[in-house]
Amino acid sequence: MTNSDAQHDTNPEAEDDDEHELHDESDALPPPISSPSSPRTWLVIAGVCTALLAISWLAGARQLAPIEAASDGSVLVQELSFGQRLNGLGRSLVFLPLATLGLAFGMFSFAFVRQRPIGDAVALLARCAAVASITMLVWLAPIEVRFLKQSINLLGPPIVAGLVLIPTFRLSPRDAALATGFAILGLVLLTLFALVVVWAMSV
Repeated sequence: MTNSDAQHDTNPEAEDDDEHELHDESDALPPPISSPSSPRTWLVIAGVCTALLAISWLAGARQLAPIEAASDGSVLVQELSFGQRLNGLGRSLVFLPLATLGLAFGMFSFAFVRQRPIGDAVALLARCAAVASITMLVWLAPIEVRFLKQSINLLGPPIVAGLVLIPTFRLSPRDAALATGFAILGLVLLTLFALVVVWAMSV
């Protein structure tokens, strides 16, 4: 047997070893943040939640009205005027895309920190829209204690977002808290950018 024949006989084994190494490396890759899926379901969830909140604003739901303390110490819930209802509806419709972009920023930042691939970007945006619309339903909590209501309206959405991110993206509670923190940072940056744009246009 010549040397060339011996090398030819050993090459298939070497190729098999290389294939096994490549296969092991591919198996070691972390899973993507957003698995490929149809965004339709998530967009339907976002639409239903947004429609529910919009109807509540137009109907002047008591849960959305400001709470004030009367002179005798009792709780006074003012009825929303038509202008206040339209104003609240407009603020909600503006908040939804901002919150969606903030959540997307949080997920992209989380993927960068954890060195995980993004996966299906369209499905990720749809899931973020669904999560953002679910968090807005916290404003409908039937609480008539002024301090508690204001605290729920402010702290409730990020808490609910963190909880909903766990099953939506299959995150651990720690990773969901990290992604929520990045999302809050993204929302703050977007808000500051919007304020700068408004200021620049008014000058």
